[in-house]
Amino acid sequence: MTARRALVLALLAAPFLPLGAQAQEGDERAAALELYRYRLLRAGTRLRGYPQEALALRLEGQTGVLLHINGQGALARSTVTRSSGHRILDEHALALLAAAVPLTEIPTALQNTDFAVRVVVAFALPKDN
Repeated sequence: MTARRALVLALLAAPFLPLGAQAQEGDERAAALELYRYRLLRAGTRLRGYPQEALALRLEGQTGVLLHINGQGALARSTVTRSSGHRILDEHALALLAAAVPLTEIPTALQNTDFAVRVVVAFALPKDN
């Protein structure tokens, strides 16, 4: 079974977190954040894969990640906020999201602003029947 076929990956988004003075979210900003979340999850889903070592060890888990996006739309930093319990999965979640950010179009209302988003990457193997 290939790593791509074995993977059932879910990217779950938690609410976006505004930074600093940008805490005054209007309807337009909230809609833009939701649109960014949707685009990020689509990009991440296209890139999904399961680390070979984790697949061989049958490791599963969920990694919570906080992504800080700078005003140019680039990933400024990412932090694991909740470990899956497996270093391999946590590192893969960070790498997956780092690869997805440049592929994610920034909505007009978020351009030239800093913002953050929480995402959960769930690693699950298919259940044997």
